[in-house]
Amino acid sequence: MFGYRILGLGGSYYDRRVTITLTISSDVNNYDIQANRGATYQAGKTDVILINNAHIKSTAANTHALQTGSTWTSGDTITIDNNSLITADGGNGGAGGTGNGPGNGQAGGAGGFAISINYPVSIDNTGGTISGGGGGGGGGGGANTTRELPKSSSALDTSSGGGGGGGAGTGQGGAAGATGSGSGNNNTGTAGNAGSLTGGGGGGAGAGSASQDGGRGNAGGGLGAVGVAGAAADAAGGAGGAAGKAVNLNGNAITWIANGTRNGATS
Repeated sequence: MFGYRILGLGGSYYDRRVTITLTISSDVNNYDIQANRGATYQAGKTDVILINNAHIKSTAANTHALQTGSTWTSGDTITIDNNSLITADGGNGGAGGTGNGPGNGQAGGAGGFAISINYPVSIDNTGGTISGGGGGGGGGGGANTTRELPKSSSALDTSSGGGGGGGAGTGQGGAAGATGSGSGNNNTGTAGNAGSLTGGGGGGAGAGSASQDGGRGNAGGGLGAVGVAGAAADAAGGAGGAAGKAVNLNGNAITWIANGTRNGATS
């Protein structure tokens, strides 16, 4: 949908501007304003209004739910009227450490950005929610212990994998730590749980013998929040993933007509 408006009447020509209105009425993924502005766009003379009445989501933490695109000309304006949800994907949980070694738990992945702007915008978030993805939980550290069994002269190397960290947003849970290569009661930790659109998934449990368990993986962060670091055992747990931003400015200006609800930083 588009329209024209006449701005100047006193000169030798008319300064004609184009108004392009983009309305989102059903859920979409990875929406790019520039890619959808259409053929009526005129460089430096276009006012784009995006009206969101549905749920704009991203499909991975390294993509954006909504982005402006970068090919704009001074004089263009972009206004985002968010009446619903714009949500980034969460970071994946970190894998648990191996018992053989033992190995450290892996760090959770960073949450994604809900909106990424490469041109100045105005946002009216009245009644809307803009949420960065949560960071993935860190994987638990692995454990490796040697103990004597009753009536046996042979020592058994009991290796325990740390549990995987939980995902956040829609991130996936981390994998369980692998068992060691020693003989005896090798054990594998439990994988973390995937997150949901409203919160981070729980971390998986470590496994092992009565004398030593692998570290527990920890939960992913909620929307726009950092993930929780994995628990240490013989080896260190992984760090929690960084929180995703509500808006990534990329050095551009933003004008808030109304703040609404925002989860995550604007920077």
